[in-house]
Amino acid sequence: MTQQFGVVFYSDFTGGLNNRQSRQDLALNESPDCLDVVFNARGGFASRRGYRVTSTQAALSGGYIGGQFSAGTEVLWGIDNVGKLWTWSGATFTSVVTAVPADVSRTVNGVTWGDKLYFANWLNAGSLSMRYWNGTAFTTLTNTVNNNYTAPTGGNAPLARIVCDHQGHMFWADTVEASVRYRSRVRWSHPLQPEDFAAADYFDIDPDDQTDQITALVPFRDSLLVFKRRAVYAIYGYDKDSFTVQRLATGAGVASLQCVSANAGVCYWWSVDGNVYAYNGRGVVPLGDRITNVVIDGTVVTGSEQNLVAWVDNQLFVSLVTNAGGRVLFMYDPQVGKNGAWTKWGFEPTSIFWWRSGTTVNGMYMTLASKGALFDMGNVAQVQDEWPAATLTPIAAYYRTAWFTDKDAGLRKKWRRPHITVACGDIATLNVDVFHDFIESSAVKQLTLPITTTGSGNMVWGSSNWDSATWQGTDPSYEFSRIPSLGKSHAVQMKFRMTDHSTKWWIDSVSLPYFNKTYR
Repeated sequence: MTQQFGVVFYSDFTGGLNNRQSRQDLALNESPDCLDVVFNARGGFASRRGYRVTSTQAALSGGYIGGQFSAGTEVLWGIDNVGKLWTWSGATFTSVVTAVPADVSRTVNGVTWGDKLYFANWLNAGSLSMRYWNGTAFTTLTNTVNNNYTAPTGGNAPLARIVCDHQGHMFWADTVEASVRYRSRVRWSHPLQPEDFAAADYFDIDPDDQTDQITALVPFRDSLLVFKRRAVYAIYGYDKDSFTVQRLATGAGVASLQCVSANAGVCYWWSVDGNVYAYNGRGVVPLGDRITNVVIDGTVVTGSEQNLVAWVDNQLFVSLVTNAGGRVLFMYDPQVGKNGAWTKWGFEPTSIFWWRSGTTVNGMYMTLASKGALFDMGNVAQVQDEWPAATLTPIAAYYRTAWFTDKDAGLRKKWRRPHITVACGDIATLNVDVFHDFIESSAVKQLTLPITTTGSGNMVWGSSNWDSATWQGTDPSYEFSRIPSLGKSHAVQMKFRMTDHSTKWWIDSVSLPYFNKTYR
């Protein structure tokens, strides 16, 4: 028997999280378990940025941030759990309606048209009223049909649970007419008249399935996407004479509007079947196969109406309600790797959104399930989480590698001292837990790697950017360091974690030399 030398060089981590695939079958650039990290298009990974308190407001604890409304001044609107309508100017919250009508609650959805905010309540299946808010007060709309397209009367809307605007029409879905509920009905207004509708202007979309219902309307490109719990449709056209309906997918619908988010090019949603889907105008494809272990093991409530999908900062956030009463958050970056990269973050948002003032994007914000505050997620210099206000909490980021076997798990190997390319914002210590032979429950070694450089110098970390912004205003230096040998085993795995999480850290590559025995 002779000794044969080899090296496993690991500089691409862009496969991201894959908790579904068998441990033995993971690609080298995938991770079976990681937390609070982000991936760079060049291949490395870093600890995520932190969040900080922007405004404290106890009433918003678990509350719903609904969207933006313009009535002279751009504001944010949200309805909390105790029935108050709040606005936010970018600095402070103001309770503008202290007693919202009973049918206008946290479960409301709304759309801005002109200087009015129109409401529909997507959890109210019975008696409800259609209303708008003009920045000062609520006004109730009547349910009067107007069949004269040339003589608008205004002040009318069908009773509905869902509302949106598209192609110069107001659309309503899941209606109640003459005390009869039409779960599959979509109505539309007169052209450019959001408060008038005709009796004949509607579609009943697959009405024979009485156990299903419309759950969301989402304008996307030149179509209006219509979601049911078990199917997805698209309405094409621009008026009552050209509107047509086409089925896009079966078995991949959503529980509520919160489960859908669209950008200019792709619409994403979390389906009641337990997967993330993407639609780019050509076809519907599953996107979440690599994170569906939380579905298989029963961790999440796949059909919860409070599941959240949000597209912000060119990234997709999926916040899922768990059976234990909490949430689990996944982030997907489609710009990383060949197929995008998933990761898991350790907080529980109920709303995530962009705040815009006019044409200016002022920041990325969220609410958390158990904290009565609005949080800023967009400050790249924030290296720790802030809660309560002025109290910083370390980010416990970690990354577990795939198993190294060098394509042959049958050969026992002697793993030598790995070389690790690492950057850090301060002098710190990197922990490296070592695991052998596909046993991930306990580490056989716990090694440490002191990092002596402090985020400045001649070697540039990427292009001095992280999340498209300067990393703490400096160019971090790479440090090429070694840790002790990893021992003898058929397969080896490492878990990287920082003992001092008060700073940002990055790993760019791992070089793992070894000897194995081969037969003559």
